Amino acid sequence: NFEKSYEKWLAYGQSKTANILFAKRFSELYAKDGLVAHSLHPGVIQTGLGKHLTAEDHEMFKKLPAMEFKTVEQGAATTVWVA
Repeated sequence: NFEKSYEKWLAYGQSKTANILFAKRFSELYAKDGLVAHSLHPGVIQTGLGKHLTAEDHEMFKKLPAMEFKTVEQGAATTVWVA
């Protein structure tokens, strides 16, 4: 939809909500078959994605409490543990 501007942080939040709602509904529908879905947040992972942030984004993050970044391996371990 090109009639509205794209709000990346709103889209990010909505995508995370969609993951949670999908897992919840999947689990409701297929519990009788012994199937379950999970959603998770692995934490803040140190990747190269930060290079795509704007100067404004970096300023916003400076205002947040300091966060300890996980390595990619530590972040992946969360997903593996849930699986």
